[in-house]
Amino acid sequence: METIIDVSKHNGDIDFKAVKKDGITGVICQLGYGCNFESQNDYTFVRNVQNAYKAGLKVGAYIYSYAQTTQEAVSEAYHAITQIEKCEGKITGPVWLDLEEEYLGRYAKDVLKDFANIMNAHGYEVGAYTGFNYYYSYLRGAKGYPLWLAAYGGNDGTVWDDYKPNKGEIIWQYTSKGKVNGIDGDVDMNICYEWGDDMTTAEVEKVCNDMIYKYNRSQTDELMAMVDRKIDKVVQALAPKKYSNLEDVPEWARETVQKLVEKGFIVGDDKGLSLTYDTLRVYVSLDRKGLFD
Repeated sequence: METIIDVSKHNGDIDFKAVKKDGITGVICQLGYGCNFESQNDYTFVRNVQNAYKAGLKVGAYIYSYAQTTQEAVSEAYHAITQIEKCEGKITGPVWLDLEEEYLGRYAKDVLKDFANIMNAHGYEVGAYTGFNYYYSYLRGAKGYPLWLAAYGGNDGTVWDDYKPNKGEIIWQYTSKGKVNGIDGDVDMNICYEWGDDMTTAEVEKVCNDMIYKYNRSQTDELMAMVDRKIDKVVQALAPKKYSNLEDVPEWARETVQKLVEKGFIVGDDKGLSLTYDTLRVYVSLDRKGLFD
């Protein structure tokens, strides 16, 4: 359990070294809002990510959603990807879709699914941020997404334990009136129970590129042996086991896993397949590059 903050342009210039010294271990930075227009970027995002990372903080990202159609959700996904790619692999954890607009509530589940389909295909995990009442009204039953829920109690900068949502959230935003050294004014404060996936996108790409480099100098059967050997030993060591059955594997990765199971290169044991989220990200990335055809 850790204390983290989330920030945006509204927090101004931030001294992240002072933030870290004040006991904060991570920060989730707003990358922008809405569809993929440069005018809708948060102009502090890249700077905040770089400075927080340099200060030794874990760094995540979120985008504020205004989508109500598949087209708009897809555009928001590419907005997120475009911004995150500027950060040279410093982002870890889920990319959070911030769903708050009441008038868009009836579209929230579909928007989350459409956004996640694009993000997952590019190797990003997706989580949903919202308030407790919004979650209860519009997002109950949306499965397969990490939850970041806001529930404030008195919203006086302190933790009101009785207001913890207890809906399986991995992050609880407990106040918007926090005080942290290095930030002028109020800041959102959160208790983080689990950060999310452990590999940055750059690390996933490095593993893939390393395998492609070796594949270009070997035969197909040697590549498949490498899949069994290198991914299992290197990648699975980076994250806890999460998926033991094909039915549990997210839809965006299921076709790739099915292909590798049929080829005999993913073989389970008495505990099942023992796949991790990061392992799936590598498998799917390699499959999209044509290495399993």
